[in-house]
Amino acid sequence: MKVDTKNIDQAIKALRKQIKGEVLYDDISLELYSTDASIFRIRPYIVVVPRDVDDVIRTVNVAQQFNIPIIPRGAGSGVAGQAIGKGIILDFSKYMTKILEINLDEKYAIVEPGVVHRELQKALEGTGYVFPPNPSSNAYCTIGGMVGTNAAGSRYTRDYVDELWVVLPNGELIHTRPIKLDGEEWTEITSKDTQEARLYKLVRDILENKQELFEKYFPKVRYNSSGYAGLKDCIKDGWINLSKLFIGSEGTLGIVVKAKARLEKKAKYDVTVVSFYDDLDKAARAVGELLKFKPENIELMDKGLIDLAKNYYPQIAEKIPSGTEVVLLTEQTGDDLQELEKIVNEAKKRIHDELKLAFEAAVATTPETKEALWEARRIAVPLLLKLRERRKIVAAIEDAAVDPVNGLPEYVRAIKEISKKYDIPIAVYGHAGKGLLHLRPFVDMKSEADIKALIGIQDDAFKVVKKLGGVFAAEHGDGRVRSRFVKETYGPIYELFVEIKELVDPLNLMNPGIKVNADGTIAMDQLRYGPQYQIKNTISPILAWSPEEFILEVETCHGCSRCTTPTFDSFISMCPSYKADRDERASPKAKNNLWRSWLSGELPADAIYSKEFKEVWDYCFGCTNCFVECPSNVNTAAVVIEGKAQWLSKNRIRLQDFVLSNFDKLGSLSCKFSPLSNWMMKIPPNRFLMEKTIGIHRKRKLPEFQRTTFRKWYKKNHKNGASKTKTEKEKPIKKVAYFHGCFANYNKPDIGKAFVELFTKLGIEVVVPPQACCGTPKLAYGRVDATRKVAKKNIDAFLPLIKEGYDVLVTCSSCGLMLRQEYPHLVLKTPEAKEFADHVYHFSEYLLKLEEEGIITKLQFKEIEKELGIGGYHTPCHLKTQPTAKTASITLLSRIPNNPVKDITQACCGIAGSWGYKKQKFDKSLKIGSALGKELNNEQIQYGVTDCPTCNTQMRQLADKPIYHPVEILNKALVQPSK
Repeated sequence: MKVDTKNIDQAIKALRKQIKGEVLYDDISLELYSTDASIFRIRPYIVVVPRDVDDVIRTVNVAQQFNIPIIPRGAGSGVAGQAIGKGIILDFSKYMTKILEINLDEKYAIVEPGVVHRELQKALEGTGYVFPPNPSSNAYCTIGGMVGTNAAGSRYTRDYVDELWVVLPNGELIHTRPIKLDGEEWTEITSKDTQEARLYKLVRDILENKQELFEKYFPKVRYNSSGYAGLKDCIKDGWINLSKLFIGSEGTLGIVVKAKARLEKKAKYDVTVVSFYDDLDKAARAVGELLKFKPENIELMDKGLIDLAKNYYPQIAEKIPSGTEVVLLTEQTGDDLQELEKIVNEAKKRIHDELKLAFEAAVATTPETKEALWEARRIAVPLLLKLRERRKIVAAIEDAAVDPVNGLPEYVRAIKEISKKYDIPIAVYGHAGKGLLHLRPFVDMKSEADIKALIGIQDDAFKVVKKLGGVFAAEHGDGRVRSRFVKETYGPIYELFVEIKELVDPLNLMNPGIKVNADGTIAMDQLRYGPQYQIKNTISPILAWSPEEFILEVETCHGCSRCTTPTFDSFISMCPSYKADRDERASPKAKNNLWRSWLSGELPADAIYSKEFKEVWDYCFGCTNCFVECPSNVNTAAVVIEGKAQWLSKNRIRLQDFVLSNFDKLGSLSCKFSPLSNWMMKIPPNRFLMEKTIGIHRKRKLPEFQRTTFRKWYKKNHKNGASKTKTEKEKPIKKVAYFHGCFANYNKPDIGKAFVELFTKLGIEVVVPPQACCGTPKLAYGRVDATRKVAKKNIDAFLPLIKEGYDVLVTCSSCGLMLRQEYPHLVLKTPEAKEFADHVYHFSEYLLKLEEEGIITKLQFKEIEKELGIGGYHTPCHLKTQPTAKTASITLLSRIPNNPVKDITQACCGIAGSWGYKKQKFDKSLKIGSALGKELNNEQIQYGVTDCPTCNTQMRQLADKPIYHPVEILNKALVQPSK
């Protein structure tokens, strides 16, 4: 629907006066909210981030006053396009995120719509209770979004939400709950002249007088989120509950502002049977047999997903036999383990031994294997989106459901024929036990021919589903991608849906075009890409990638929202910046959305040089967790650096950024005047001045600088340029060149000393060539040219040694990331950079490598608990990006007798290099690090340990305890090998 521009301007003015939350209408915000995890892109007019129910009511009233549509939004993780649209977006993910009550006696929780599913489950940890619906997006999807789409997993939201608080289109706030027909509450509500009363009467009239329509035309499947499927269940045993109607209505009837979720006791045990098939049809037939054993869940993965899962989870690769085309995961739960084992063995015998459907079947016995299999299934879509090809999987036949016993085999056979007809591969996975399969065609969404084929596939698949008595939307909702099928799905019942919609929302302002009154096809101009998409704004990349590589990196982000996981724990580390304040601009997907919008010309060519763009880049502090944990492995940190570099190409660097990006020069100067420089940086007047001039927060603890740097110590003690082995004449077993980094040189030379001593004890020669800062601080601020200079200097210094047989070792996790990943891929991308990077190792990783190769015997350590106490180890973010190094230090530390070092890793520490030094970021830095601080301040922990210098600084800020580097602890505990 078209909205007058004057109305939009007036609505903005009205909202700014009335709303306590945020009212966003700038170009960047509107672009960031123009997409979700679907194939669509629709730019809204306004975004409102409400703080409370009153904000929601005021927004709805303004929308009515100025005739502007309104669209509720949770995490933006929906794949059907129901969280975007031309109108006012109501974003609940930032402020309305409170768990208002948990009552275990009565088994319920009351939550605001922005509460993420995992947050509720985390709050229930240790109680024995869970909220049973468990969609694959549970780490980031909101309860409000789950209510809106009737999201599931093995259980439906509609079955576990009994009460809702809903703002109707006319601004009425109603409380839906079980009400006895003709009882006192019924009489009280229906006697009033309200929209609520009229809705109650209409629903009762429909269900009492139109039952023959439901019996004849309502789809005969258990799982259904299409249309207003919940209408059928609103009256039961003399009670009426309109919650059933609103659940799955996708914001077309009202805005849910609070929900009462029913809790259930969690089963004590769960066992997974993994069965393997050489044919999809055999797997479909096996589902009917497995259902006889009443499993909690049966999940299906086809070959495309299996192959990706094997790469992503190496621990399961060897467990999947060759020739596997389909895997079924059958989960049995219960409180009697012996009974469960009996059931799974009978199920395995039935499908494998008797019917010969599965050519192999096994019970997933270890928690690690079981979790890897289920995690592979949970992130099925993002795994498939790792494929960086022209054709990508598309959510169009997203969650059709048929009868799992009688309909599923025929459905599977039909889909295979449809795939052949259009010559387009279709990935198959999903909840086979529900007869619900997620079918993802591989389509080039920039090709008109492929899009037409997609529509043809969708039409043909719908005919099959309808013939089998199923529904085309059983879990993720109709949205923009499937609402056009609702009318044909329900026949005459559809007119009842329209009647309800017109009663409640006569102006058709609540998420128009969804569920009812939908367009007859997919609108080409609403596609994120589509045949009209083209690159209109171009850049010459400053980092070492081609324009095509850069564009591909940006476009690979599909907006799944996994990067908006809000919980501060080690489950998913990304994105610490987003976790701290849940601002959409902070999320990694926002950075890629912004670039895509600019590249496609939705934003003006000069926008990338604006302060507004720079503000978005500055949310990112380069922890790189998103690259590690993004299921599609989008290198958002590099995308951000490109943005910062482009901004710097037309703007002067800020004083604050210039100072913080030159830590090497600051360190060299400060060491010369130490200890005076340390004293000067502590006194309050100077700290006040530093905050005012260069913006370093006055309360930030700063690392001290040492008069005798590590390099000075090394030159004094190793005049010949190399450390001695156990005897001067003894030939070293290996030769290493130490890249010490700035911190070990200027601030804590004990790290470098311990490194030299440790490796010398092991008979390994250590040399320390001249070197520059690795460049991490410079690259973090977009100073790519300056980074290239130090990179070339370091490569020139170390490459001759590498050719002589030396390996390059680091003790700093950030230096390691820069030298081995950024130099060869982003900074230089030269053969020399690659050769250099191929010989760089983290020190602990290198020790384990030497053990594995038999060059040194397994390291033995002595007890140090009485000397130091118990330590707490934190894994730095930059170490996590180095697969063979990320667990090396804690692996070695764990060998020290009496467990003197415990792993207390809690996502990101929050300092992120120099980002947490800034006065405008200091409080946010501490909030991000709060979970780590809690662990570190545990009275059982006497000191901290980490491989990262800036993590060291933050840990000292969070706890008044000594903080060591692993090499110091390992050197102290090492039992020197005998000759």
